[in-house]
Amino acid sequence: MIEAGNLVATIEAQIKEVLDSHLPLYIKKIIEELALDPEWVERVESRINQEFARKFSEKLSTLDINSLISQNLDESLDKWKNKLLNDFRTNGIVDNAENLELTIMSGAVVAENDLISTRLQTHGDAEIMGTANIKNLIVTGTINTDNQSWDELSKSISDKTLARIDQSWKESLCQQVLDLAKNQGIDFENITIQGSSLVNGNTLNAAITETSIKKTSVLRDLTVAGETHLADTVSVVNKRVGINTQQPEMALGIWDDEVSLIAGKLKQQQAYLGTSRLQSMSIGVNRTPYIDIGTDGLVKINKLKVDQWKIEFSDQPPGHSGTRGDILFNTDPKPGTPFAWQCLGGHRWQAIKGTG
Repeated sequence: MIEAGNLVATIEAQIKEVLDSHLPLYIKKIIEELALDPEWVERVESRINQEFARKFSEKLSTLDINSLISQNLDESLDKWKNKLLNDFRTNGIVDNAENLELTIMSGAVVAENDLISTRLQTHGDAEIMGTANIKNLIVTGTINTDNQSWDELSKSISDKTLARIDQSWKESLCQQVLDLAKNQGIDFENITIQGSSLVNGNTLNAAITETSIKKTSVLRDLTVAGETHLADTVSVVNKRVGINTQQPEMALGIWDDEVSLIAGKLKQQQAYLGTSRLQSMSIGVNRTPYIDIGTDGLVKINKLKVDQWKIEFSDQPPGHSGTRGDILFNTDPKPGTPFAWQCLGGHRWQAIKGTG
């Protein structure tokens, strides 16, 4: 006799065996049949989606999504910010600056210090508030000449250009002008000064008051106002004439090496001819002195004739013919000898002795 407990166990075992062997096949068959039914598939998918949405919503409700997003976004931004600040590099930009160097604003970009570029191009005006140091300057447009800097530049260029023009260049230019005038001629009648012809017939324009002419033909008349210096020799200064001097001491002053001869007014109604220094003076003919004036004022006359009578000196008695009244003084007198001889006409002379 089978016990009740064993019977139940046996039945459960048999049911389980039947289910294990037949249920999967049955379920598979049903699923295969249902899989062919579109409505059933749609209901299953809808149910799955609803259940997933419900579960996902329940899970999301337990999380602070905004906080997580903000936290992760801030961490990412901080990470990139630090990377940009410490090692900002792109194919076109490398930032190695330790301080602020570039400021970008609306309508302006400010470079805090030096700006270095291999080429600078602007499509408008460029204003430089300091000094522009330019190695090479090429101007393809116009230059504003209405300003002080242009005036200073043009004056500097003009001064330097004139300074480089030497005398040889001037002489060469003058020679070229002379050659051109010689070969082609100059129509002076068409050249005017202050509305008047430069040359009118044989008369030069009166407006020409100065000239550098070095040679002229014979002058019929010459009037000079002011000082005149001729060939570094003759000078006319303040109504005085100097020869070899530009500072004559009287109306006429002549210097010959160290010797000075002057002539002019000594005092009222008295003229003077002599030296202006402590120098002796001689007067003679044929380069032979006959009258000597020493520095002490002593006058020496080698030969003297008063009116028609000669006054001579000798240590020998006269032996020559003379004029009646001529006197010959004895330059070697002795006791008992005459101190002079007087001509009585021809070769006749009488001795003149003292009475003592």
